[in-house]
Amino acid sequence: MLDVEKLEAYRGQSYVLQGVTMQVPDAACTTVLGRNGMGKTTMIRTLMGLNPVASGEIRFDGTVLNRLEPNQIARLGLALVPQGRHVFPSLSVEENMTLGARKNPDGQGEPWTLERIYDFFPNLKERRRNGAGQLSGGEQQMLAIGRALMTNPQLILMDEPSEGLAPVIVQRVGEVIRLLRDQKLSIFLVEQNYRLGVDSGDYIHILSKGVVVWSGSAADLEQAEDVRRMHLGV
Repeated sequence: MLDVEKLEAYRGQSYVLQGVTMQVPDAACTTVLGRNGMGKTTMIRTLMGLNPVASGEIRFDGTVLNRLEPNQIARLGLALVPQGRHVFPSLSVEENMTLGARKNPDGQGEPWTLERIYDFFPNLKERRRNGAGQLSGGEQQMLAIGRALMTNPQLILMDEPSEGLAPVIVQRVGEVIRLLRDQKLSIFLVEQNYRLGVDSGDYIHILSKGVVVWSGSAADLEQAEDVRRMHLGV
């Protein structure tokens, strides 16, 4: 589905991604783990066109994304749940979700509609007329996920969805990710929370100082104590 080959990217003058190669398969959750400052957010921003590609190539279903604008990438079927959620606080919950809504582009599978989102997140239905700024952090995270789903994406990118949330809410976020994965939605999850990333991911990549230093299954990583200790401090 998504192929990244020898990707290099900068943030300002900082050389952040230093030749990243990885594959993101269809109908699975691919998790990128790493400590702070290792390039995870730059990676996801570059995939979405929010940060320029210095060299290398990003391909989505055969289409090269390198020079496309974020809105063009979104129309191809990618959606972003950004770090920090970034909901529109002055708009209602429902306005946030319908602002960028798009019909199911390929007509395959069950489309994401307001009704389906509300079935998935009952709290959002109860608060659909409330301003997004009135929601708790956990509710805002569910809103950010619901907003992305309303674009009916083929691949959803999630940047640190556990950030700043209480442990019980992090557990709920993990449940949501696994439910989406079970419904065959393709997910690219960037996380620092080891437990959430491993429990959610089918495939794991560890990013350290801008390069992929380990790749394998979640089960493989659970057995690789030396890798976890060296690159994740776990």
